[in-house]
Amino acid sequence: MGKIIGGGFPAGAVAGKADYMNFFSPKAPSHILHSGTFNGNPVTMVAGLETLKLLGKSEIDRINAYGKLIRARIRNISDQTGIICQVTGKGSLAQIHFTVHPVRDWRSAASARLDLRTLLHMLLLEKGFLIAPRGFLNISTPMSESEILQLADAVAESFSKMKPFVAKNVPELLA
Repeated sequence: MGKIIGGGFPAGAVAGKADYMNFFSPKAPSHILHSGTFNGNPVTMVAGLETLKLLGKSEIDRINAYGKLIRARIRNISDQTGIICQVTGKGSLAQIHFTVHPVRDWRSAASARLDLRTLLHMLLLEKGFLIAPRGFLNISTPMSESEILQLADAVAESFSKMKPFVAKNVPELLA
C-alpha cells in the first residue's frame, strides 16, 4: 500500500480491524501514540491523494491487460527460443523463473537459476529496461502498449543472447 498511497514518496500504512485501529485514534481516551518520520507528511499525503484520484478502474484494467500481454509474450519467447522458464504473476505483475518445475509458491520458485535471472537482468539493463534483479516486472500507469512491446523485444533479444550460456551450463533448460 505504501507505494501507492505515497504517490511515489516514502510512505507506509497500517491497516486492521476497527477495534484494533481505534487504539491509535487521538479521540480515544487512552490512545497509543505512534510516531514516525513520515507520519502526516503533507507533501506525501497530497501526492498520494492525487495518485489515488488518477488510479481509477480504467487505469487498473489497462495496466492489468499489459501485465497479461507481457506474461503471454514472455511465454511465447520461451517457446520460440527453447529456453525453459516459468512466468508467474497477476494483474500488472510478472516474474520470470528459470526452472523446469512449475512455480506455485516460494519453495518452487527457489528452484530457479539465480545466474540466469542475473544475466537477464544485466542484458535488459543494457537495453534500457530496469526490472528487479529477481526477474520481477511491474507495469506502471505511464507505460503504454509501445513500451510493453519494446520490453518483449528486449526480452527476446536477451533470451537469444543467453542461449549459448544455457546450452553450455544448464542444458536441462533447453526444450
